Amino acid sequence: MECNKDEAVRAKQLAESRMQRGQFVEALKFANKAKKMYADVDNIAQILAICEVHVAALNKLSCFEMDWYRILQTERLSEEAIIKKQYRKLALLLHPDKNKFAGAEAAFKLIGEANSVLSDQAKRSLHDMKVKAHVRAAAPKRKAPSHHSNGNKFAARTAVPKTPSHHSNGNMYAALNPEVWETLDRLVQQLQSQQKQLEMLQSRQTQLIREMMDRNRKKLEAKRRRKW
Repeated sequence: MECNKDEAVRAKQLAESRMQRGQFVEALKFANKAKKMYADVDNIAQILAICEVHVAALNKLSCFEMDWYRILQTERLSEEAIIKKQYRKLALLLHPDKNKFAGAEAAFKLIGEANSVLSDQAKRSLHDMKVKAHVRAAAPKRKAPSHHSNGNKFAARTAVPKTPSHHSNGNMYAALNPEVWETLDRLVQQLQSQQKQLEMLQSRQTQLIREMMDRNRKKLEAKRRRKW
């Protein structure tokens, strides 16, 4: 209906104004309202893609770590092919050359980083550990059963407290300590930097060997010409 289209356009304009202010949570509400009222309103898919990525970026695992699955809008157990397909889909919507709405460039960089992490097996494994630690920390703790609920006072007095095992699930404190994850991130970055330097040195070495072989070949050719 035409009246729905007009309302949808107004909702989309409100979403754009919120995006320009960086208020992506509010912008997403207006964008969803616009799509619900009139699904074919202009550029609504681009606007929704921007808002959804920015809202996902607000819901971090910790102050140091993004939830890259949430940003790329994929499940944690998704196969690599699905992750790549989802990245390409969002990249088409968010590329700054095609999407001129506020926040598009930042959203495009976020999905690029998400794809970089989730497409690398080592980085993804480390990220999965952080996701699991976040889930364990957020899970509600069960209350210990009361020893006096059934009037068994003798059992309450004689019960021997169990000592925590240091080997059952590893060091839980380390798993939940954000400083540990920050240190691991730095180590991964250092290793990646060293790997790049090694690749550059290997490339330079190969180039030098080729240049030396070319010089030797030219010298041999020059000697042959002199003989003739």
